[in-house]
Amino acid sequence: MVNVGILCVGPANYLSICNAIKKTGNNPILIKNAKVKKKITHLILPGVGSFGAVMKEIKKKKLLNFIFEHIDSKKPLLGICAGYQILFKNSEEDLSVKGLSQFKGNLKNLNCILKIVPNIGWHETYLDKKIVKTLKLPFKTADFYYAHSYYVKTYNKDEMKGFFKINKESIPVLFMKNNIFGVQFHPEKSGLNGIKFLNSFCNLNT
Repeated sequence: MVNVGILCVGPANYLSICNAIKKTGNNPILIKNAKVKKKITHLILPGVGSFGAVMKEIKKKKLLNFIFEHIDSKKPLLGICAGYQILFKNSEEDLSVKGLSQFKGNLKNLNCILKIVPNIGWHETYLDKKIVKTLKLPFKTADFYYAHSYYVKTYNKDEMKGFFKINKESIPVLFMKNNIFGVQFHPEKSGLNGIKFLNSFCNLNT
């Protein structure tokens, strides 16, 4: 069993994430400030709000250094939805705010691809063999649940490890670099496939 820290940085499915982590047999710990009493081995950066709002909340709660220290310690970090988006440099959603710049690239509104935004629903997601091997996932493709209005337009191909297809476009939705992972989908809302993904993340050695 590992202690999985879940940053409280604005609106998010905290109850769902906690329940999903419990189903993996691990211990979820909600983090509301940088004063964490228990040792955290894995960190989840969730978020349902906007790019700018999540970043402002992180700065307001003085959690920037906490996040960077966790990354520097080589412990696993997982960004989900808006928590995934802020791992990039910036987003068209709020160009006045910079992200964490852990992945190269920026985000653009999906309305250049879709007539109806946000994109809500299930998509068959294709995973790169490296992410499958690293996380020891039991699948190479899986249906995951999505709810988002922005997508990564420019990116480092070496960091992109998963995508889904819509209107003949390949939308990148999973990135990995060293101990940092980011997913556009909501594993906590993706049924058994989501639980398996979170379980694989929690089983990463620290």
